[in-house]
Amino acid sequence: YACRRILNKKNLTMIAYAKQNGKSVSVYNIKGQIMFKKYGFLVSYTNETVSVKTTGNTIWTYNSAGNVLFSR
Repeated sequence: YACRRILNKKNLTMIAYAKQNGKSVSVYNIKGQIMFKKYGFLVSYTNETVSVKTTGNTIWTYNSAGNVLFSR
């Protein structure tokens, strides 16, 4: 039988991938929908966070809602 992945609200708030687009970073959910964009350069991402380097070499880490968690 066919196995289907069940999509729920939590799945749609998880980060599937982040992509560098010029001088900004676009973050997407598992359906390929854009969740948010941030100015800067992609450093890393997980299914819960995205780290972006801005001018001045500050690295900002955002949660899946696009809110700042911390900077370094």
